[in-house]
Amino acid sequence: MPRIATAPTGDEAWTRPAEARWVRGTALGMAVVLALLSVTRHRLYLSGGFDLGFYIHNSWQIAHGRWNGSLGGYHVLADHLSPVLIPLGVVMLLPGSTVLVLVGQAAVVGWGVLPAFRLGDRLAGRLGGELAVVWYATSATLWFATLFDFHPSVAAVPVLLQLCLLVERSAGLGTIVAAELVLVLLREDVALLGALVILAGAVQHRRRDLLVLFAVAASIPVGYVALGTRLFGPGYTYALRYGSFGQTPGAMITGLPSHLGLVFQRLTDGWAIGAYVGILAPMLFLPLAGWRRSWPGLGLMVVNLLADSEPVRSINFQYYAPALPFLVWGALHALRGVLQRPGAPSRVIRTAAIAIAATVFISIGPPLGDPDASATFRGIFSARDRTALDAVIAHTPDGVEVAASETLVAHLARRERIYSLPTPLICTVGLIGLNRFRPDYVVVDTTDRGEPSDSPVSALPALGYTVEWSNEVGAVWRRVGERGPDQPCPKPNS
Repeated sequence: MPRIATAPTGDEAWTRPAEARWVRGTALGMAVVLALLSVTRHRLYLSGGFDLGFYIHNSWQIAHGRWNGSLGGYHVLADHLSPVLIPLGVVMLLPGSTVLVLVGQAAVVGWGVLPAFRLGDRLAGRLGGELAVVWYATSATLWFATLFDFHPSVAAVPVLLQLCLLVERSAGLGTIVAAELVLVLLREDVALLGALVILAGAVQHRRRDLLVLFAVAASIPVGYVALGTRLFGPGYTYALRYGSFGQTPGAMITGLPSHLGLVFQRLTDGWAIGAYVGILAPMLFLPLAGWRRSWPGLGLMVVNLLADSEPVRSINFQYYAPALPFLVWGALHALRGVLQRPGAPSRVIRTAAIAIAATVFISIGPPLGDPDASATFRGIFSARDRTALDAVIAHTPDGVEVAASETLVAHLARRERIYSLPTPLICTVGLIGLNRFRPDYVVVDTTDRGEPSDSPVSALPALGYTVEWSNEVGAVWRRVGERGPDQPCPKPNS
């Protein structure tokens, strides 16, 4: 039977395991591969306005003393409380800043291999460390989220794992506070997830200081939800993703009992089965047995699966990734219990876990996964004429107000006003509700990937636009004459 770590009573009783070369090599290799693929996706115009362009634009606005973003149409902190946008604003002033952001995210995700191994080694011996690395490094949802675009919740995943490790070894209050502060810097919702980790530590070790820290940490996201609109104005209404259950968060929650059939349907359909297999099967469904640690992750999966939007329910939605630390944590606790039984088949467990993880990663993970190739490896190897698209960007004047195809937004985001088609030209009532207006330029990627099905490009001549420059993959349209008054969007159902 493999060595099972004992449970020391305090921080001083724990010593960091000496990672084998393969652990450090896995961390470095994962970081390098993710960085290369992320930068390649961006250079091939496969990154999107949401979310890479969104964060580039908002942080660039902050760097220039402006606190409203045109992509969302609201205060940069009204969408989420993400103080990380402020230091990112400094990065946006550097040459190659987008590449720096993507490489930095990949490096942080790769580093997560180390706390995964240390947490596994502590809870379930060397076998636990090995499997924790496998579960983390081959997580299809983590690869999907990292390659999708830049997102603060992705950077939070390894930090949450580190916080789980600190709590397990009952580390000093200062180090736990530091980890939680990083999560607060990233976003208020991942700070709440960190608070739940701290609560588990307070209960496990009966530490009053951690209970106080939990109360303080949890008050930040709760306070933001209560006061955010007053401080920063209205932002995106996330309850819209769950409109089938109600139009407000309160109505949505109280409406769940009257929609139990819909809840059952969404938790048992093909999207749900794909999430269960893709996320839980590599861990041998051990997070279910270790639910006392994994329940926040399981709950996050349920929240995603109840959404109205299929892209949100899909396993490649980026907000499945923050569930991973809790699921790994719960799986390791369950594995520890299994290995403590006499005659535990450790070799069978290792072989089965690695085989299933590899099979799931290859079959439904990024290599051959979702048909939307922009979120997968397949998109990276697609035939995209980068040089021709570079020419489209080069012929777009700097600083002018631009509406652009989704694939071009991230490359044009460093300006005061940038919009993602078709929002500026047609009304999107119920999502953002921007007024219809005529920006200075409209820049279009005319390939199948670039132009959305509801794009109003064919109507541009009637709206007073003329082609200033074009090639085989795109066109730069310039408005002729005065902009004219904005036309307000009609109210819903009007």
